[in-house]
Amino acid sequence: MKNAVMTLFVPFSLPGDPWVVRRARTVVEVCPTREQAMTVAFDRAEELAQRMGMRVRVQAQDENGQWRALSPASNFH
Repeated sequence: MKNAVMTLFVPFSLPGDPWVVRRARTVVEVCPTREQAMTVAFDRAEELAQRMGMRVRVQAQDENGQWRALSPASNFH
């Protein structure tokens, strides 16, 4: 499973709506802000990587519908 990769997704949310962290179709957590959702996504990615021994990436969707892979060092604000 060393080559396996799991992805956590943070889809774009409209102002006032909650931000959701997903793994495939499964909701991992619902957060009030994008910053909190991104923090949760990176924390969960690290936990899953350690527990499952696989790489976990985080992808976020922007307001134009484009997805991009982010790292914890990314400026996601």
